[in-house]
Amino acid sequence: MNAAKTVVCNTTLLSNFAAAKRTELLTRALDRPLCTTPEVVSEISDGVQAGYSHLNALETSLLGENSPLQIVSLEPKELVTFRELRLRLHAGEASCLAIALHRHYVLGTDDLAARKLAKAKGVDVIGTVGALILARKIGLSLAEANSILQEMIDTGYRSPVKQLDEFWK
Repeated sequence: MNAAKTVVCNTTLLSNFAAAKRTELLTRALDRPLCTTPEVVSEISDGVQAGYSHLNALETSLLGENSPLQIVSLEPKELVTFRELRLRLHAGEASCLAIALHRHYVLGTDDLAARKLAKAKGVDVIGTVGALILARKIGLSLAEANSILQEMIDTGYRSPVKQLDEFWK
């Protein structure tokens, strides 16, 4: 992943770190500009309305004045791509991928369909596991990373791995 590229974050990535009450870890681990879209904010608000209480603080911080994430809207060319992507993806994933594609950003998502499409289109991708691995650089221990990952799994994250040991060698 290019160190200078902005990461456009989808709901899944933000939600996983919110579930573990570690959204600040995501921003510190990625150590680059982060943004998201109004479509993602809407999905998070829908999650709050549906009773996913771990999203309350995330929604508040996204809409707050000192949010670590800039909320960026689709530009006309991106809107055309978004409409095409909506045939295969939810609004949050489609908006983030459209922006990543046109602005040459990194896509932050765990959604498998979005990841596959991004890779096919030459877009760099990072997900929850990748962000936890990057957190090692800022001093996160393996035990802490595994504990955070387990918290995420316990709240519904379908992780491709149960522990991060193999990445800490």
